[in-house]
Amino acid sequence: ILSTLFLLIPILVGYRAMRWRNGLPQEQRWRLRHLEAASCLVIGVAFSVANGLRVHIAERAARQDSFATLARAQAEGIAESLEDLGACLEDLGRFLERSPRVEAAEFQAYVRLFVRNGLAQAWEWVPAVPYDAVTGVESQARRDGVGSFSIFQWDARGLRVPVARRDLYYPVLYAAPGEGNERALGYDLGSDPVQRAARTRLTVASAPVTLIQGTGDPHGVFLYRPVYDAEQHFQSLRGFAVVVLRPETVLRRSLRLSGNDRLGIAASIFQLGGDPQPRRVASTSPDAPSPSDTM
Repeated sequence: ILSTLFLLIPILVGYRAMRWRNGLPQEQRWRLRHLEAASCLVIGVAFSVANGLRVHIAERAARQDSFATLARAQAEGIAESLEDLGACLEDLGRFLERSPRVEAAEFQAYVRLFVRNGLAQAWEWVPAVPYDAVTGVESQARRDGVGSFSIFQWDARGLRVPVARRDLYYPVLYAAPGEGNERALGYDLGSDPVQRAARTRLTVASAPVTLIQGTGDPHGVFLYRPVYDAEQHFQSLRGFAVVVLRPETVLRRSLRLSGNDRLGIAASIFQLGGDPQPRRVASTSPDAPSPSDTM
């Protein structure tokens, strides 16, 4: 529409100008004898500009359509990966519910196939431990070969300290793969998402947090699946099956599977919250712009 108007306006102006000139005396008409040529020039320039504008708009629309297609495919790939992880977490939760006592070797054997997938930083068993059972759980874990296991938390300086006294603790008892997750063993996950999962009996996700294990991108997300005691008709909370994700790993895996990594495409995940600007959680490119840079 804009290109058509851009073309019609000089045509109408030229037509009106020639009609106006034809009503002038002969001497004045002679002075304006090049009006037709000037009008043709203006119309030609207008036609070129209008055509260029139309091509530009069409190319921009094509680029937007292409981007939308790529983004949709990328989002579907990420959603599919997360759905697979959710299904695996549900399987692990059911396994733990039907096992009165899970030993370290048994847990590692069950999650071996999940670990091979390579998408998660860790698969964890986090039992609910009452205060008066802490010593027994720590001793049993050491007998099971879980190193110098003890339940701990981090203080404000980032130092490992014994947990403060309260009724229940949620320590990481087992973690797979073992390599890269040693620092997480014994860490108390008694946080808001844990309490929310216990209240709702649903799988919940944490906000992005800074992980204490592994290397690379420090941001991670925890998924908590509450585990109840099957022998007590699923009324007593035994703990949580947990999967720890690095969003950057999910993005890179999705790009690689779709082949978009070879096209130089970058993907980012942003967290929307109360802050004026979204918070970038993960990106496949350190130079990726923020949303405010692209709006």
